[in-house]
Amino acid sequence: NATSPMAVIIDDVGQAPVSIQAALMQPVEARRMNDWEISPYVRFILTTNDRSHHAGVQTVIEPLKGRCCILELENTLSDWVQWALTANVPTEIIGFYSFRPDLLNKFAPSSDITNSPTARQAFNTGKIFRLADPRDRLSLFAGCLGKPAAIELMAFLAAPTNLDAILIDPLGADVPCNPSIIYATIAGLCARTTTGNYAAIMSFVTRL
Repeated sequence: NATSPMAVIIDDVGQAPVSIQAALMQPVEARRMNDWEISPYVRFILTTNDRSHHAGVQTVIEPLKGRCCILELENTLSDWVQWALTANVPTEIIGFYSFRPDLLNKFAPSSDITNSPTARQAFNTGKIFRLADPRDRLSLFAGCLGKPAAIELMAFLAAPTNLDAILIDPLGADVPCNPSIIYATIAGLCARTTTGNYAAIMSFVTRL
């Protein structure tokens, strides 16, 4: 009985048994639930992985699929960065994915017990970065991202940069040339920016 626009999101439809998918035909197509008529303001959004994602999806029945407009959602770096800043993802991790944006969406489904770089795992590496003992980071990062990406992340985090020298003398501090060190420097400065040192940081950024 909605009187203003409303979306009903039904998640993971592709994992539902055929009987459940068939039952969805009534609200989605007939716009009824037994004797209840569904308001014209209501729109249904069905979400699912596809079978190639190894997410337990067997099929989406053709009558249900045929009554939907199928859209594939893509995650972009700019979208993720905006979200990550609101989700308290460490700036060091955001800086790494800004440096290696291809690792944000390098999903490689596998029947093996391994993970690959995805936006979800990028968030998990941020939690590990905050909470784990630094000595355990490589193995835990590898558990989230796979070993090659984890090694890259560790190298990025270890990139030498003297943030104190920049804050003390932004016009005289060395300006890095190596791209990974530049990104690591910017990520570190973001984490330490205050109203008091903003002008100094911007003086250094202008030199970059």
